[in-house]
Amino acid sequence: MPLDVEEGEELFIRPKNQPAQIYTPARVLRVQGEVIDVEREDGDRETNQKISRARLWRCPVGIQSFSCQEGDRVWAEDVDGFTYPAEILAIDNDKIMVQFLDGPERMLTPELVKPFAPSAGAGVECRWKAGQNYFAGKITAIEGDRLHLAYDDGDQEWTTVRLVRLRAKDGA
Repeated sequence: MPLDVEEGEELFIRPKNQPAQIYTPARVLRVQGEVIDVEREDGDRETNQKISRARLWRCPVGIQSFSCQEGDRVWAEDVDGFTYPAEILAIDNDKIMVQFLDGPERMLTPELVKPFAPSAGAGVECRWKAGQNYFAGKITAIEGDRLHLAYDDGDQEWTTVRLVRLRAKDGA
């Protein structure tokens, strides 16, 4: 998608002197090529910001084809590129607010959210014994929110859906 930004557009921007990747909401006041002036939601203004410091909200697919509703459990892609179980908190036009079952809230576009339907035989990664690291395996049985996993290394365990994520190239 081209970086076509217009005056008045809402975006998220990293302040000039902010080395961490923390983005705050802002409104575009002026555009000149790939340089913009913005007003952040706290009222502070910054001039001559490079567009590369901004994150724009773009929804490549329409919300019309989105079949989930508020309160539904879904698979949702997080900022690390993995897909985790989540619950839809709110739907506002093309913005979907989700709460990851084992993490933070995020605002996503519809193509990053799909119905939650784990199935036996599906490849997942899970936090073994609720630890920090994920290990690859397959779902062998499902009982409500409990899943039985057979890990690729031969271990097995009963766990909860909040500790799993989809493998990078798998779907559920």
